[in-house]
Amino acid sequence: MDNNNGRGGGGRGRGGKGQKRRRRGGGRGRGGKGGGDAPPKPPRKQQNTDGRPKPHAAPPAPPAPHASARTSSTTRAHLTGVAFATLQGVVSPNTLRAIDEVLGYPTMTQVQQQALPVCARGGDVVAKAKTGTGKTLAFMVPSVDRAAASKPHRRGLSALVLSPTRELAAQTVEEGKLLATFHGLRVACVFGGTKIQKDYNELGLRGGRAPDILVATPGRLNDHLENTQGVAPGICDSLETLVFDEADQLLDMGFRPAIEKILRAIESTKLTRQTLLFSATMPDDVASIARLAMKSPQYHFVDTVGEEQQTHVNVPQRATICETQKGCAAELIAVLNDACSDPEHKVIAFFTTARLTQFYAELCLELAKDPTCAFLRHTKILEIHSRKSQSHRTKVSDIFRNSVGGACLLTSDVTARGMDYPDVTRVIQVGLPSDAAQYVHRLGRTARAGKQGSGDLILCRTEAFFLNDAKIRALPLQQLVQGSPTVQLETALYEAARRLPPETTGASYQAWLGFYNSFLRRLRWDKERLVEEANVFAEEVLALPGPPPLQAKTVGKMGLKGVRGLNVLKGPPGNPPGSGRGRGGGGGKGRRWFHSQIRPHSAPIRLHRGTHNSPMSRSPSRSRSRDRGCHIPYHEPPKGGKAWKFVADPALKKNVSPQASATLTALKKTYKSLQGAVDAGWRFVDGDGVDVKPGKMSGPHSAPHFFIEPGGSVAMSSTTALHAVNE
Repeated sequence: MDNNNGRGGGGRGRGGKGQKRRRRGGGRGRGGKGGGDAPPKPPRKQQNTDGRPKPHAAPPAPPAPHASARTSSTTRAHLTGVAFATLQGVVSPNTLRAIDEVLGYPTMTQVQQQALPVCARGGDVVAKAKTGTGKTLAFMVPSVDRAAASKPHRRGLSALVLSPTRELAAQTVEEGKLLATFHGLRVACVFGGTKIQKDYNELGLRGGRAPDILVATPGRLNDHLENTQGVAPGICDSLETLVFDEADQLLDMGFRPAIEKILRAIESTKLTRQTLLFSATMPDDVASIARLAMKSPQYHFVDTVGEEQQTHVNVPQRATICETQKGCAAELIAVLNDACSDPEHKVIAFFTTARLTQFYAELCLELAKDPTCAFLRHTKILEIHSRKSQSHRTKVSDIFRNSVGGACLLTSDVTARGMDYPDVTRVIQVGLPSDAAQYVHRLGRTARAGKQGSGDLILCRTEAFFLNDAKIRALPLQQLVQGSPTVQLETALYEAARRLPPETTGASYQAWLGFYNSFLRRLRWDKERLVEEANVFAEEVLALPGPPPLQAKTVGKMGLKGVRGLNVLKGPPGNPPGSGRGRGGGGGKGRRWFHSQIRPHSAPIRLHRGTHNSPMSRSPSRSRSRDRGCHIPYHEPPKGGKAWKFVADPALKKNVSPQASATLTALKKTYKSLQGAVDAGWRFVDGDGVDVKPGKMSGPHSAPHFFIEPGGSVAMSSTTALHAVNE
């Protein structure tokens, strides 16, 4: 955990200026001018005058008819002439009224026309339909109707929807709320990457009303089932409908272990609930989940895709091989220039990691200031990846979806899964895709619903082996060799990269190392070659005078200890003078000069002794109201009947997530030992993104910051919820 306080020289002083774009900070201390950048203050929670959190805002007023009319070209292409009104007697009157008056949908799509009558009969259903064809309404209508019918006598959750991404979950819950307008049902949503305290309100654990329908990502839901008191009974005792949304994406993202745990937790409802599985494709692993979740193999199957030819067979595709890494950056700008020549351009550019997405987004914004790349001034450069806050991601996703042209979305792969962005004219993939399936899935964002589109793949010469994959060779992929970029463009790229903050370039270097470290065998590199190429990337693309520093433990965890060419920090992490928040002279400890792969935390954990049956965490010297709502799971009680409890530091006015000890205990019970959990695919990660060995987690002070499920999603954090780190 970072220590943001240090000691300096003599006399009181105020910190100097911090890094560009960061708030000026600087410790009060006995010294001259202190260090600079203080960490930004967390946003203040909205509260009533009596100090209690404000209740949930009232649901939005229903929009005017057709205000949410379907704008997606994909959806419009799959509309039928069959009106929802024909479902009278099959769908409840209040639901039909919401579809007509609130959502403004007069007619059904193909999947809705075929699936709704079948789902209304109550049997298990597997539906095969493309993203953006109206699947959400197809499973939400029966879920809402069943929840409304059982509401008078039901206690607990009626419907559970599992969604692969936060963006898709948020989109689903909004449509569910509108659909339930006239039923008085409560539709809630929980997903990773947000403070876990927010989930307590959503789940009705702080005295509020429990949800009737819950939309969740598997990792966060599994965390609550195992560690949050009251969640498992609320689901298992009353669940009537289970939905898998974008099931193929759920499994592609590694959620199968989490899904299997959830299914075991709700096993008692298997014979009484209805299970609905919707997927764009139907590979064997999706079929196996269907068999595992459903009452019998005799489920209803709805297919609106059939043998329809997929996008990747028809769309024009080009693969450009660049001789150097700086050539890849220059080729990206050249392709963007060509794509933006269309006044209605709508471009998605995919990158290998979240940090590299951030780097190229900031690079494009800097390049827009140069006359050589003036075209970038006339397009919206949008950035979305797992390091961004959920509110930012939702806002950017909506902006791009609703854009009618003049927009470029730079993204990592995870954030775009399951989302329907209409009218995308071009898809650009920069760097090595993980496999052919990822390449095809990304390419499928363009040329939808009969629209025109094209795809570009930009690879360095060392990555060209990807084109030898049998599945890639079967595609109409035209291979090109990059022409020589102009001196003006190369100069503009170098100068723009030099102006970027060291936080961005340092994190990009570490992310580049981490990504290609996992492809050494396919690249036919050894560790020395990896570091050589990384340092070329730092010099040519990041415009750094040398490799940025890495912590020794980070190097060790990458298996690069002793490899020449790395800039390894000696001793505990600190800052050069003038950065970080210090007490006094510029030598005080503070934030590192660049962010590590996972953003470090500043909130300390204070531990107090308390009785094992204490109802909630409370510091001996503070009132109960200070720590209200901090649900406490415990370590196994030590001798004497006492237990350690996680307590928020009152000075920070911020509760820390309390699940760390309970998660460790649960894993020990499930896998017999923490090493058994590691063997099963779990990871334990500290605040720097470095794995913690099970043998070093014996006490509460040495608990890891993050618990990562085998699928790669962050199950929880001992300080604050984190974005997914499986990129």
